[in-house]
Amino acid sequence: MARYLIVGAHGGIGEALARRLAREGHDLVLTGRQADAIEAWPANSGLRRSSAMR
Repeated sequence: MARYLIVGAHGGIGEALARRLAREGHDLVLTGRQADAIEAWPANSGLRRSSAMR
């Protein structure tokens, strides 16, 4: 599987794209201005695993 960098994954098109790629099983690197939304994203998306970095 490919690895994707999603800029602006905290909402809008970036979030929609990240959700689609996650469903397809791709590895994602998520960035965005709203750190709390990015950190909550894995739990809200039902992902199996995640790691965070600040």
